[in-house]
Amino acid sequence: MAKLEKRSIERETLLGKVEQDRDKANKELSETATELARVREESSGFKQKVDELELEIIWVRGENNELQLEITQVHEENNGFKAKIDELQLEAAQVLTSGFRAAFGAVRL
Repeated sequence: MAKLEKRSIERETLLGKVEQDRDKANKELSETATELARVREESSGFKQKVDELELEIIWVRGENNELQLEITQVHEENNGFKAKIDELQLEAAQVLTSGFRAAFGAVRL
């Protein structure tokens, strides 16, 4: 009988230990689930921020393309002005040359 009582006590002790281990595992599982939910929420926030930054990059690239077009147009206008300046300088040189010829032609000895 004493042996049975001893085994019964051992079983109850072991059962108590198993229940403690189970409770501890359930608590850890709950904490892990909470942490997972927090990480998912944080990850979702990061995903949203990445999406916002990608949209901003697309917008900036569009702005950059528009500015590049404006720069190209300014260069083309500038080239047009340079061509016009070259034409006017050539014309001025021709006028000066013809003026000098006329002036020196009249002065010929």
